[in-house]
Amino acid sequence: MHLQIEVILQAAILLLIWIDSPIAYGQETYDTTYCPIGYSIFFTKSKNTPYCFRRKGPETFADKYKDCAGNLYTSKLYNEMNITKPDYVIWTEYKSMHPGGLFVDWSNTKTIGDKFDAVYDVTIDPTLDLEEELCLVIDPVSNYTAVKCNEQQYSFCVIKAYDYKNNTKGEGCEGLKDSLRFWSPESTCLSALTGVGGGAVRATWNQAQDLCTKKGGSLLNRGWRLSNYPMFRNSGINYTYPLGIVMSSDYSLLRYDATNDHSEIPLGEWNFQNFFYYNDTLFGSLHNDIWNLVNSSYIFYDVICEHSVPLEDLTLDVAIDLENKLTLITNDTLSGDDIYCFTDSVNRYPVKINKKRVDETNEFILKPKDDGYYWCTHINTKKYTVKESKKVLFVREKQSLINVYAIKLKNNKLYKLDDLPKLFKVWEAKLKEYIFYRTKYINVYGEINSNITEDVLKSFKNSVFVQNEKTVILKMKLKRLYMDRRTVLVHVELSPDMKPVTPGFWDQMEILSMKPVFYCKGFDTIPQMALGESFDTAACRTHTCVGNFNEGVQWVTTAKANCTTYVGIDKTFRMQDDGIAIVMPSVVPSSPEEQLEQVLQDLDRLVNNGSTPVMVEDIDDVFNQVDDILQVHDTLEIPGQLLHLLDRLGSAIELNGSRSAAAVRGNIALLMADANPGHPVRGLKIANRDTDVFTDDAFEIISTVPNSTVLDSENNEVVVHLPQSVSEASHRISFVVFRNDRAFQPNEGLYSVNSRVLSIKVGEVTQFENGEVIDIHLSPLTVDPIRNQSRTCAYWEFLNNGSGYWSQEGCTLIRATQPGMLDTCRCTHLTHFAEVLFPRSVFSQKDEDILELLTIIGCCLSLFGLIFVGVTAAIFRSWRRDFNNKIWLQLCIAIFMVALSFLIVIFAKFDQCNVFCMLTGIVLHYSVLASFCWMLVAAVLSYRRLVLVFTRDASHKLLRASAFSWGAPCAVIGVLLSINPQSYAGPFEEKTPSTSFCYPSGLGLWLAVYAPIALILLVNWTLFFLIVRSVFASRGIQRHGDTNEALRCASVSCLLVFLFGLPWIFGLFAYNVVAAYFFTLTATYQGLMLFLFFVLGNKKTRDLWLNKLKIKQTRKVPVTSSTYSNRSTGWRGGTQGMNFEAKASKPKSLAQDDSRFS
Repeated sequence: MHLQIEVILQAAILLLIWIDSPIAYGQETYDTTYCPIGYSIFFTKSKNTPYCFRRKGPETFADKYKDCAGNLYTSKLYNEMNITKPDYVIWTEYKSMHPGGLFVDWSNTKTIGDKFDAVYDVTIDPTLDLEEELCLVIDPVSNYTAVKCNEQQYSFCVIKAYDYKNNTKGEGCEGLKDSLRFWSPESTCLSALTGVGGGAVRATWNQAQDLCTKKGGSLLNRGWRLSNYPMFRNSGINYTYPLGIVMSSDYSLLRYDATNDHSEIPLGEWNFQNFFYYNDTLFGSLHNDIWNLVNSSYIFYDVICEHSVPLEDLTLDVAIDLENKLTLITNDTLSGDDIYCFTDSVNRYPVKINKKRVDETNEFILKPKDDGYYWCTHINTKKYTVKESKKVLFVREKQSLINVYAIKLKNNKLYKLDDLPKLFKVWEAKLKEYIFYRTKYINVYGEINSNITEDVLKSFKNSVFVQNEKTVILKMKLKRLYMDRRTVLVHVELSPDMKPVTPGFWDQMEILSMKPVFYCKGFDTIPQMALGESFDTAACRTHTCVGNFNEGVQWVTTAKANCTTYVGIDKTFRMQDDGIAIVMPSVVPSSPEEQLEQVLQDLDRLVNNGSTPVMVEDIDDVFNQVDDILQVHDTLEIPGQLLHLLDRLGSAIELNGSRSAAAVRGNIALLMADANPGHPVRGLKIANRDTDVFTDDAFEIISTVPNSTVLDSENNEVVVHLPQSVSEASHRISFVVFRNDRAFQPNEGLYSVNSRVLSIKVGEVTQFENGEVIDIHLSPLTVDPIRNQSRTCAYWEFLNNGSGYWSQEGCTLIRATQPGMLDTCRCTHLTHFAEVLFPRSVFSQKDEDILELLTIIGCCLSLFGLIFVGVTAAIFRSWRRDFNNKIWLQLCIAIFMVALSFLIVIFAKFDQCNVFCMLTGIVLHYSVLASFCWMLVAAVLSYRRLVLVFTRDASHKLLRASAFSWGAPCAVIGVLLSINPQSYAGPFEEKTPSTSFCYPSGLGLWLAVYAPIALILLVNWTLFFLIVRSVFASRGIQRHGDTNEALRCASVSCLLVFLFGLPWIFGLFAYNVVAAYFFTLTATYQGLMLFLFFVLGNKKTRDLWLNKLKIKQTRKVPVTSSTYSNRSTGWRGGTQGMNFEAKASKPKSLAQDDSRFS
């Protein structure tokens, strides 16, 4: 009894040792929830979730993750702590977005980027410089207080409580055998040593260090707080562990002793309870969660080895590629959910932006929202060090920023966030007045008196008549608010005739500064330069445009090192050239690759040169080089970058007051025009010439809708017709015309260009709305292509690797309806267009002719047979009253429509997609689907009659079958047309180039045609095999081997093949010539075969005709579904109205119940 009590007491003591941390009052611990040494457990108020926390510091704001990997601490979580609030100052996660600005969450958790809502409840020390970077702390007295971010304050290390059941091995522990992975608060791996046979270890400190080294680690060191993990406590004896720390001989310095860590431990981090020492006690130990010093002979019975896993250094590189796309590249594979990207271009606080991973790479494409800075960070602080990318300025169109300025103004009264919409309008009105009258004053009096006072300016306002100032500011945007609740920063786009203003006062508002956001304005001989660009002068000065996009840019002038200024001499000397030998250097011609690289650099410099305007004459040299590349270097691979730069070049050139300009070379032409409602641009025309190369007089920009004279191929070879909406707004419109396809060489090489290639750019428009299209009227180089080629319209689809291919998506070729007129490429978007010839694998001319002849014969014979079936139904009432004959009759009607449509397609020879062509395609599509639906009905009915015996007869069978068979195709076609009304507007060309008709293509062809046919064929083939197996498994054939019965089964099987439409399976593989022959010889004769079985092969129907023709007289009998008699037995179908489905037993052979064959 005493022994049992002693065991219970020991267990209780062990439990208290495990849970060494204080527990938040008012809560009970979970059975398997523990905290590391020195951490206390708390439960959130809302969800009662357990967390572990420990006070750390004092430290700076940036030290949040020091000695606490994966720190979860935020002020939101702090307010959820069910603990007594401390009486000391602690950090929050909020930091000012910019100097003097409002506060945002910088916690590297899922709430990063959130704005601090109670911004004006913050206490600010009047002595603080608001232009510094400030952070928020929680003060026990005044709650939130702004302080400098480099101050020393307390913080918390908050981690999730580790769970004995869920802790598993993890990555990074491969070097330490049998170890457990810990992520927080220390990124490390721990493993308990065991003795021989799994018993206890017996080792001194040095022996334990050697054992851990052999195991792949070091003695327990920085991860000592994790030694109370339950798995280690369960396997231990007295829980005294050797600790990987060593004291100096003078007991003044303590350091770690690990494989890769011998750093000194600060005095404030020592964990000794009562520090005392004896001689030779220089080695660390851990007992009862307290550090101790032991000598070299002390014996340990529990040893924990540690393998530290350093946090990985993550690189986040945000950049802008050559196509002006915003990209993020990481040096390690990181989950997209752990990456957060922001921009300051939308609002006064960071706004999250979307991103998309490129395939399975470490590259992401960011989705920019507006002009501004973009950056990314991550929240996986357990595995990676805290890292934020640099902020990258993204600008969609640099030219649009020429007249955009950053204005910092100060309100005379404190503002509130709720009043901002109203105040914004007030600030805009005051700025308009100040800028307008300041500009007018300077225009009248000049800039002699630059310090114009508010009184002088208001006196000028009252003394002159002025126009409406509504057009002063074209656009205004609020960029920043400041903690003083008076200062704001706005971006304004000025009208070009307005001038930037100097600081001043106006109507109880102070204008502190006004700077351009991107371009430093030129002065004297210094040209306009973009942010970050420099200009060196002959006076040994370097002028650099510095600043940032948000607050503005300005010039900074510095002296140029190692520079000498030369003073000119006003005397002129005359040189004598007698006896002077002029030696010219030998020029080594550059390779085509080098020439292309130089062209790309020159074009990039012209396109991205925001400092000085680019005139048409400035591009002469580079345009000559482009023309040379397009003519000479046939094997040179031209990247898509060249095409992009040429497109952008048309937008970068200044027209200098002209409405249009052109640069024409033999192989390429660039035309530009500034269009507006008063001077519309409706397109371009290229006149025919005696030579194939381009000439200046061949190009003309047109401002009216092209008429038939313009579209005459005798007059012009290309005419571009832009939609009406283009002329309703102001746009820069540019055309790049290529004489050949030298710059468009797809990797597959399947397509060949059959016209000029045109690139059309209308401002930033890429796709038209309200169903508008662009028409490019072209004269093909080859009017009649060879048999295995087909003419079509296509556009150049760019690939990520810089190459591309010709795509037909969104473009339709409309051939000329009148001779001598241009063909039309109609497209729904803007890019590089051309008419191309694409190859097709076709049958030989002989096979094509034979297949066409067989199709015509088969369709004609089928039409004859189907007409005869219809005549039979019309003449004989008893025949058409039978239910099954009603089904066959409607199937014959559907097949009749299919055969007739086939003949129309063969003989009509559609050259263009007109109403008749589209109507034929719709009828053909409908009839094919309807015939398959009726064949499915026939298959199901046959299966029910031939295989299933005990089935109930459904009501309204004919009505249901008709609704399905005639209605389902309408639904399919209706859905197809509702999704894409142009589904039947494109030609469908099969293996026979001579046959072309309007039919769905692409995804519509697969989903609306192939898919229903394939599905019904699959069902029909399945039912066919089940029926045949049932027929040939009848006992009469198996036992007696009746020849007539076997022939009868074969004939019925042949009927089912055509009745179920099974030969159409060859149509799905008709790209093979053998399958094409099988399909033509079976499917096209389907109507004839049904006539042979339903009329000629049906004795009762045959007797009806014989009676009608007075050839044979028989007694009248009703024609039922019992249509096949067995002559060898003399059996006749029953004349009763009895339904087979009501019979009580299954027949033993075909001769016993002929009514099963329906």
